[in-house]
Amino acid sequence: MNQLNHTVPHVVTTQYSRHAEHRQRQRNLSAADVAYVLNHGELIRRTGATFMFLGKQDIPWEDRRHDQFARLAGTTILLGDAETIITLYRNPRALRDIKRKDKHRRQSRQGIHQG
Repeated sequence: MNQLNHTVPHVVTTQYSRHAEHRQRQRNLSAADVAYVLNHGELIRRTGATFMFLGKQDIPWEDRRHDQFARLAGTTILLGDAETIITLYRNPRALRDIKRKDKHRRQSRQGIHQG
């Protein structure tokens, strides 16, 4: 299964980090908006993190005519695990930026000193 692009309609979230709560208020996103993004967005795993991105094409055709859903295009949710939202932001080009990230975290070279 391709881990890069697939829709997951059953993401369960019960917790928000304090940062996510602050960003949600700042970006004027309701709990219903967040649920919509989680239910219709793309799940993307990169650099050890899980992103849910809602692009225009992810919004069902019948919802595109409604501003309440159309305005959510470009919304990205960063998940710590299936139950915790770390942060939320809006950037219509976020998918491109996310796809450019490495698939896995890079290992640091601890203990190696030059000198």
